[in-house]
Amino acid sequence: MVKGVFHRGVIFALNHLGIVEVAPFPAPLKARVLIFLITLYQISVSKLINRTCLFSPTCSEISRRLLRSQPLDVAIEEIKRQTRRCNPNYSLNQLATGEVILKCSDGTTWPINHISPELLKKLH
Repeated sequence: MVKGVFHRGVIFALNHLGIVEVAPFPAPLKARVLIFLITLYQISVSKLINRTCLFSPTCSEISRRLLRSQPLDVAIEEIKRQTRRCNPNYSLNQLATGEVILKCSDGTTWPINHISPELLKKLH
């Protein structure tokens, strides 16, 4: 009992200091499995196919946050929307005002603060 209380106290302190991100409630097993698979994809498959995410934070990071903070069905629907946006059919445009925007294949546009730094390097 003491060990569990101590462990939760340490995690609470680290979360409060911003050192680790902890869900407001424990993620269900299905969500934890999906988080593991996303992490596995990020450290292996994405490196092998040399894919650069369009967004900052990356789709993988957004997916993990959603799975930790939302009900599973809501998180999965939002993850589907996000991954549909993140595909090769995009355009990176610099407007007459100098503003850079990302236009995704679904027609949504994103300002510079949502565009990954790696993608912005391709503009220059």
